[in-house]
Amino acid sequence: MGLDHLLGTNMPGDTSSEQNNQTQLQADLDLFRATAPITTETKSLEEALQKCLDLVCGYIGWPVGHVYVPSPDVDDRLVSARIWHFKDGEHFQNFRDISERITFDRGVGLPGRVLESGVPVWIEDVQLDENFPRNRQAVDL
Repeated sequence: MGLDHLLGTNMPGDTSSEQNNQTQLQADLDLFRATAPITTETKSLEEALQKCLDLVCGYIGWPVGHVYVPSPDVDDRLVSARIWHFKDGEHFQNFRDISERITFDRGVGLPGRVLESGVPVWIEDVQLDENFPRNRQAVDL
């Protein structure tokens, strides 16, 4: 749904806003339909996560996506699942190398914030975010 719809600022009879809402709803439904059968069509959790990540990144237009999973050794810590989506893998190699080695405790960094809140979290500018430990490596993002 569009922001106008959520905020209630679209005007009655505003067909462009209504069309945008319909287009967004259709795109969301298409993404849901594409991801729903993945669990029955894949042979492993890793394969399912990779396919879902690729679909979501393609849908949103993200050049980079990365999956973190709970640490098997430490409660409230996330570790890399080594599952990535790249539009241009070489361009982000340094960021990938750092991200593979770093872990995130609850509340630390973007993954830790998601773990803490249980909801999606956006960072507008990783260079300005004080709670983004990889900001030096994210210069090219």
